[in-house]
Amino acid sequence: MRKLNLILAIIMMVLLALHAVAGAFMLFGVSTITLKPLSYALLAVFLLHALLGIIFTVSPMRSKLKGGKWYAKENAGYWIKRITGIVMLVMIWFHMTTWTTTVNGRVYLKNFTPIRFTGQMLFLIAIVLHIAVSIRPMLIKKGVLKFKERSVDLLLVLSVFLLFVTAAFIAWFIHWNF
Repeated sequence: MRKLNLILAIIMMVLLALHAVAGAFMLFGVSTITLKPLSYALLAVFLLHALLGIIFTVSPMRSKLKGGKWYAKENAGYWIKRITGIVMLVMIWFHMTTWTTTVNGRVYLKNFTPIRFTGQMLFLIAIVLHIAVSIRPMLIKKGVLKFKERSVDLLLVLSVFLLFVTAAFIAWFIHWNF
């Protein structure tokens, strides 16, 4: 099951990159392509990945609650992944409901208020933290020998995506509010 979770994580990162680029182009006003099937595929993979993450967390939690030692400092990456995963599970609903609303069967854009902007930025930060903490273990599981170099490369790519999407959120916020 852990191998399946690794495959899901890789698929999810590709789908997330496509979703982020398509969404950013929409927010910049360059494109009108929605790629809804891509978004729903990403959601399905995300929920399956989250379900497997919960399954993998239950057993260690039971043993820790029965009197085991927590080793919180040594397992900081593990707990950051779990906490950011929970934050993403909550924030995915807000992400899905931030942009549009349906009234009498017609779809309308919602105002992009400071609260919605803050929510999207928190969601983005949770995603980036989750991926950043997961890169090294993922590369080790894949058997990459030079995982330190690859981690730096992947973090650079992640940073570029983060800047691009953040710029799109800021541009959209400015468009709606000024």
